Amino acid sequence: MKQVEKLDRILRYLYDHRFDGNNYMLFGIVEELQLPVVGKHEVIELGQRLKKDGLVDAIGLAMGNLAMELNSYGVEYCEERSYGSPAQPVATAPINIVGSQQVVVVSHSPGANVVNHGAGTPLAQEIVQQAGKDPSLTQHDREELKQLLDEIQGCAAQGIKPKMGLDTLLSRFGNLSSVGSLVTSFAELLGA
Repeated sequence: MKQVEKLDRILRYLYDHRFDGNNYMLFGIVEELQLPVVGKHEVIELGQRLKKDGLVDAIGLAMGNLAMELNSYGVEYCEERSYGSPAQPVATAPINIVGSQQVVVVSHSPGANVVNHGAGTPLAQEIVQQAGKDPSLTQHDREELKQLLDEIQGCAAQGIKPKMGLDTLLSRFGNLSSVGSLVTSFAELLGA
C-alpha cells in the first residue's frame, strides 16, 4: 500500500470522527485500520506529515505516539481533495486500495461497498482472446467488445458503477456461446 493511501485512510478515519471532542491515538488508528506499516517509525512519520501539512492538531506523547484530532483545515482538505487522488475528496470518495495483499474487509459497515477492480483485467483479456477466435464476430464486433470492456474497467477503477456499459455488454455479447459465460462472470465481478 502506498504512503498516500495510508495518509488518506488515516484522514478518512479522523474525518469520520471529526469534531467529536476526542483525540485519537495514531498507533491505535493504524492498528484499527490494519494498515501495513514497516514499523513504529513509519507510523510516526505518517502522523508528522499530517501535522506538518496543517491538517491535524497533534500532541506528542511518550514512545512517539501522537494524540490526533482533525482540525478545520483538515476537514476542508478532506472535503475537497486527497493525497492519493487530488480530484477526488477523501470525505466523499470510496477508499480504493490498490496493489495491497493485506486488505481486511469489514462487513455490515454503513456505506461499505467492496469491488475488486483489478480482478477484471485478466478476465477481460480472456474475453478478447476468445472473441478473436469466434468466426461469427466481425472485426467491428470485436472492437466494440474491447471498447466496452475498457470503458467498464475505466469506470470501475474510478469507483463509478458502470451500469450502462454492463447492460450493453450483457445484452450484446452475453448470449454468445464463445464468450457469454465469461461476459456474465465479468459483469458479476464488476457489479452488475
